[in-house]
Amino acid sequence: MKMRAFIPFAVALGLVGSVAGQGCYPPFTMVGSKCVYMETALEMSWQEARDYCKGLAGDSSAADFATFPVCDDYVAFGRYLALNAPINKTVWVGAHTLFTPNMWQWISGEDLQTGVPFWSYSEDFDGTENCAAADGDFYYRLVDDHCDQVK
Repeated sequence: MKMRAFIPFAVALGLVGSVAGQGCYPPFTMVGSKCVYMETALEMSWQEARDYCKGLAGDSSAADFATFPVCDDYVAFGRYLALNAPINKTVWVGAHTLFTPNMWQWISGEDLQTGVPFWSYSEDFDGTENCAAADGDFYYRLVDDHCDQVK
């Protein structure tokens, strides 16, 4: 069974798991251990982007924002963005805080540590910005932002 997860990229960047022993189906590209699709025609809030990505999967219930609980996958994702994304764009990712400031989680439930290597060195985690984005101004390291901001 093929699992799908999507990330809006200043717009939409889709991620879908590959089938064992196979590469990615067009128009997806292998990035680390995930298949990635980038769409740059739309900008939206974190929740709008998440809903959009879920809709890209059709009737697959596994579609959602991509998560990167493994550091190597996040590093590959950052490199891919650095080479393929429009300059200095910001990408919503599937990480947020719910009720406790500075307790970050991937939407899949895994904890997300603050600090290096995922987060920008200048991030202050002020507690009022509850959604995470990979920011091109910081080499696609994570920053926190208000979820209603358009990216």
